[in-house]
Amino acid sequence: MSKHRHNNTFSQGGGVLISLRKPLGIIKSLTLPCKSICYTHNLTRHFSDIQSTKPAFTLAEVLITIGIIGIVASMMLVIVMTNVERARNAAILRRAYADLTIYVNKFAQEKECSTYLTDCAPNWGQFVWEFAKFLHDEQKFVEVDSRCRGKENCFTWLKFKPNGKENPRNFGYVYSISTPNTSSYLLESPTGLYAFVIGVHMNDNYYHINGDYFRARIHIITDIGRLKPALNNELIPDNYKDLTVPQLGRNMFEVYVMNSKRVLPNGTSLCSGRRVTDWSYYCHALDTSPSGNCSYESGDYSACFQKVIDDGWKIKYRY
Repeated sequence: MSKHRHNNTFSQGGGVLISLRKPLGIIKSLTLPCKSICYTHNLTRHFSDIQSTKPAFTLAEVLITIGIIGIVASMMLVIVMTNVERARNAAILRRAYADLTIYVNKFAQEKECSTYLTDCAPNWGQFVWEFAKFLHDEQKFVEVDSRCRGKENCFTWLKFKPNGKENPRNFGYVYSISTPNTSSYLLESPTGLYAFVIGVHMNDNYYHINGDYFRARIHIITDIGRLKPALNNELIPDNYKDLTVPQLGRNMFEVYVMNSKRVLPNGTSLCSGRRVTDWSYYCHALDTSPSGNCSYESGDYSACFQKVIDDGWKIKYRY
């Protein structure tokens, strides 16, 4: 075997010629296949180079990203909670409205009101008190203000928000069920889902729609939790801006019990034109214009009950 110089060379057949120098100057050559070995080796080195040069986030970038995510999450949480509140109030309102219609008809049957409520309760004051007693004694409603339960001539002031832009104002006297009067009663449903404020400033045989006289004006309150502080005036400062009292159009809605035993929501189309006699202060057809009676711009939510019905029992308007 002839002597060769110490050089590493590649063979033309795709193999690598590995020269190993041995003692005594003897050179032995070994040829190995290179296609798979060299490709794997080069690919590994390629990814190793990429990993060693991969950019990383700085601590400041991570903190900024987390902060943005937190802000977006908090905004979404407010939206979700608002939607849940709207859906809950609308669902309770629908249930309360259906129950109230049933209670009026049950009352008429029990008191033997053949055609009209005046057949068994000649004047509106008598109807208000007897209907409240019926709910309390027969349907297991309870007085919201526990301090007046079982007491005569006991009353408190109920405060509420007439709209979203004014401070709460006094709603009126809320009497115990033991006191016959011509004011109002505040009763909580047996399920605890809603409450009725029954009978507010109705003058006998004075207000009517096409001859169908109003017997009672009832407010449905769909959030019982807002009633307890609203009954205690000391808890509500004059500059009160929070929403822990009932707010008309949000969790408080107005309906009318008619002499014909119908229960009409405020905002019904019947409350329009000359069909309503001397009732223009309270009863209006729904108007969602900026100056209307269910409008954020005007701050008037008195007729929003009809809007809820028109929208498929959903509260979609802004308040």
